[in-house]
Amino acid sequence: MTFTGDLLKINGNVIDSIIGYKVNRIKKWRDTETNMAGDMRATLIGIYPEIEIEINVCTQDQITTLIQLLDQPYLSVEWFDVLINNTHTAQYYPDNFDIDMLFKNRGLYKSFKVKLIPVSKR
Repeated sequence: MTFTGDLLKINGNVIDSIIGYKVNRIKKWRDTETNMAGDMRATLIGIYPEIEIEINVCTQDQITTLIQLLDQPYLSVEWFDVLINNTHTAQYYPDNFDIDMLFKNRGLYKSFKVKLIPVSKR
């Protein structure tokens, strides 16, 4: 069954300038050790779904709104999780991002990517 709802919401809002995202399923480990035979042993802490969003070319008003959103320390992110075939909501914090001007005279800014880092494991 294909999901037909909103694939990604930040703080309850659909961001029109988001043109795509990918989920990086980051595995975090602890107590990692390698024995003399070269075998590794570790304890899996959990899987942390990091989300990288791609933002389309924006106007000055759109980029201002995005910066106000992404400058917040924490965000509530609802995203479509293919593993459960439904949306999942969790707390994230936005990573660093760069804003580059595309055309000064037209007030347009280049597309860019920003990672949303999960606060807790999935």
